[in-house]
Amino acid sequence: MTATTSSQTANVTNPTLTTSSTQIVAASSGRKGLIISNETTGIVYVYFGTTAASSTVHTLALAAGQVYEHAYGSSGYSGAITAIAVTSGLISVTTW
Repeated sequence: MTATTSSQTANVTNPTLTTSSTQIVAASSGRKGLIISNETTGIVYVYFGTTAASSTVHTLALAAGQVYEHAYGSSGYSGAITAIAVTSGLISVTTW
């Protein structure tokens, strides 16, 4: 799904996570922010980088139902983001 305002476009994806690390957000120099919502019933480990996310290598850990928001205007992390789930399921990722 894509939502557009006069100055920004938000892209929403719902990747399925498993117990294998996967890229959930591609690198983008134009990204201004993101929201990651854990829709699974377990912990989701997220890594800001191309390295595989794991329970020991991660930037943040989202409990079931937890949401992470990072709005950083004109500067901030623009690289790839990987994630892995303890329990397989969907997450919601919004970028703009």
